[in-house]
Amino acid sequence: MIKVQINHLGLLNYSENKAKKFYADILGFKEQYRFSLSANEARSIFGIPQDIQVLVLAGEQIKLEIFIVPKGVEFNPAVNHVCLTIADRSAIAEQCRKSGFTVLELERNGKRLIFVKDEAGNIFELKEIESKN
Repeated sequence: MIKVQINHLGLLNYSENKAKKFYADILGFKEQYRFSLSANEARSIFGIPQDIQVLVLAGEQIKLEIFIVPKGVEFNPAVNHVCLTIADRSAIAEQCRKSGFTVLELERNGKRLIFVKDEAGNIFELKEIESKN
């Protein structure tokens, strides 16, 4: 059996203030850091042709990436995605390719990112399990 763990969930929000109110003030998530996706990265991964600010928030057992996108921006697919931590992600990505699933690989800040879309268009980011040697 392949060991798979959820690393984080990516969710859409229209307002940074409202996102902080809900996730931080009400649910108790703490901001870990934030980053920006360039328009090229956002277009390649999520089909959104503009820069996107992302808040990374952590709860006791879950991490969220909150993508702040202005209301009214038309896009498909959405930024919502599940990030899975898995051993040998390259082999899994290759299995996906051979099975006809869409696989997107790109470099960002010196790191290799892998995204897979299932037949319904759900997006899964694949991260490698880090060895503890």
